[in-house]
Amino acid sequence: MVVIVASLLGGLAATVGTSLVEQGLRDDAAESDFEDQVAFIDDVTTFSSEFDVFDGFGDLKFFESDLSYLQDLLIDLDEVGLLDPMLNELGTTRDQGVLVLSSVGPVVRVSLEGKAVTLVDVDPDPAIPLVAEITISEAWDRAVAPNFEEILASDGVFDSDFIDGFFPSEGDPAGFDVDGFEPQADLVFSRQAAAGRHFVLVAEFTDINLSVGRLRGLVWIITPILVVIGGLATWFLTGRALRPVHEMTRRVGEISGGNLHERVPDPSTKDEIAELAVTMNSMLDRLEVDDRRLRQFVSDASHELRSPIAVLRSEAEVARLRPTQTTVSELAEGVLHESTRLQQIVEDLLVLARGEEARAESGFVTLDLDDVVLDEAARSRRVEVQTRLVSAGRVRGTSDGCRRVVTHLLDNAVRHCEQRVSVGLRSENGWVTLWVDDDGPGVPREDRTRIFERFTRLDEARSRDTGGAGLGLAVVADTVGSMGGTVEVGEATLGGARFTVCIPSASG
Repeated sequence: MVVIVASLLGGLAATVGTSLVEQGLRDDAAESDFEDQVAFIDDVTTFSSEFDVFDGFGDLKFFESDLSYLQDLLIDLDEVGLLDPMLNELGTTRDQGVLVLSSVGPVVRVSLEGKAVTLVDVDPDPAIPLVAEITISEAWDRAVAPNFEEILASDGVFDSDFIDGFFPSEGDPAGFDVDGFEPQADLVFSRQAAAGRHFVLVAEFTDINLSVGRLRGLVWIITPILVVIGGLATWFLTGRALRPVHEMTRRVGEISGGNLHERVPDPSTKDEIAELAVTMNSMLDRLEVDDRRLRQFVSDASHELRSPIAVLRSEAEVARLRPTQTTVSELAEGVLHESTRLQQIVEDLLVLARGEEARAESGFVTLDLDDVVLDEAARSRRVEVQTRLVSAGRVRGTSDGCRRVVTHLLDNAVRHCEQRVSVGLRSENGWVTLWVDDDGPGVPREDRTRIFERFTRLDEARSRDTGGAGLGLAVVADTVGSMGGTVEVGEATLGGARFTVCIPSASG
């Protein structure tokens, strides 16, 4: 279908192109023919104005043979069908005759109804167009006169029939029998300005028509062939160029969640297709990493959730098997403790799972972080939290997010401290800095980065009774990151660990 459409468009373009070329050639040929005739008209007009050819003659008898020949030329043009186009340009009819500028200057009226040539006023109406004798002669020579070059190139034997067909017969002063003769040239008559008035001139397009006809034929033959060849070459080259894309499409269709380690082939062509392959492989790398993290997250979450659920079930089974050895208060306390732990794990999991969504739909407001710190530090814990270093600090975030960060940091410090926990807050240089110190064992230097990963618990914190689920610090890092801040761990002046949070200040 593409080749067919391309062929039609190519043929149309070829036709339009050759038509434009033909028009240009015809304009040039007409201009050249018209220039010769206009030059002759100017010469005749100048001669006539400088010398009165009728002075001393008084009639047309002196030019009778020449004008009689002119009339015969018009009659011959009429017999081959070229007179009517000339009369149409002149705006005259047969019965009115033809006004002709003779070769010696006077304007004469040539009658087409009989053998009559009459002199017109010396200064005829300039609004009436004329035809010059040179124009009539040119038309006759190009359309009616035989091609003597062809005659001379023939066998050289001129029989009587051949001679009778071309040479003078009685009553034909022009010299040739044109009865039933077809014009040998493509002539066009056109009204043009010359010598201060309008003349009907003639132009020939025979050679142009022949050349353009040959050119058009060649174009109509060659253009479809070239278009078909170009279409086939385009189809072949396009198919070859898109073959790597087809292979990548097939390979991507085969990749699923179970084989994300596979990659699309790289054509190594250093072009857009190779760039596409590299981009798709990079995307598959990210998908594989995300899939691995998701699987690990689900596995760790399942493991963490099993522990409190198993304890709750164990407490219930013991109470049912030995009702006399378990009081309601003891059962309620155990269930409350484990359900609280289970609730905290679920909430942390939801926070981590909705981390990206929280960034997109944060709904941040400006709030006083020091109020959140003082409120959370006042809650009852195993040790008292010192807050004497807390000063004012305003940040942009959510109340729940800020409270979650402070709570996890304080709970983590209390869980690992010996006797003291201290919290401080200050605002300087466009940042609000929050730090939490404890006098516990601290965090080894090699673990200070991975401690913020999900479900990461150091060896001393792996006890279910004292250790957390390994989600609190991950929640802190995720929440602080959504607020445009950072969190890190170092050494505290109390001897244990110091967790430092830096958040952009909302005070300017």
